[in-house]
Amino acid sequence: MTIAVLGPVYPYRGGIAHYTARLVRALAEAGEEVLTVNLTRQYPSALFPGSSQEDGSKQPFETVSERWVDSMRPDTWFRTVTRLRRRGVKKLVIQWWHPYFAPSFGTIGRLARRAGIEVVFVCHNVEPHEGTPFDRLALKWAYGGADRFVVHAQAERSKMERYAPGVPWLWWLTPFMTSLPRVPRPTRSRRAPSSGWEQTRRCCSSSA
Repeated sequence: MTIAVLGPVYPYRGGIAHYTARLVRALAEAGEEVLTVNLTRQYPSALFPGSSQEDGSKQPFETVSERWVDSMRPDTWFRTVTRLRRRGVKKLVIQWWHPYFAPSFGTIGRLARRAGIEVVFVCHNVEPHEGTPFDRLALKWAYGGADRFVVHAQAERSKMERYAPGVPWLWWLTPFMTSLPRVPRPTRSRRAPSSGWEQTRRCCSSSA
């Protein structure tokens, strides 16, 4: 069974991109057939005046991906689900961190479920750190496209109950990024429980 992981990876920079790439690697190392779905446009350039959204480091965390989703073009959302169906995808794992992506990721999730694809949201932030009146409606729309959730803290689980009561969820500590370039491996005393990546991978795997 093919698993698709939707989220930013190289050439994008940042923690979400690194996490997505590491999750893809963990699934592949466990023998899963993984399709990585990247974005052609993550945010409007106006939100990054004078700076780049791309990873300019000398040792980027490169990941092979299909750049199908433009966060501002609905036609790419519909086309992405058509491509997932044609590729035989049975499970879609969506990285979630901000209401800005509610229209795109929420629509993709809902369309995927309608097509018979199971949808898992890995929630890095159930609610944004700085909210707006738009957020509640946006989050209700986005989370309505999920069959289950993965959250990384008990407090996040409590927030999720307000938006998607009754939807199955799993809580795992955020795993350390031990495979990133130039990042030393934490000592045993500082490392999160070893089940961090293992449990996240299990929730997103074909056997979950």
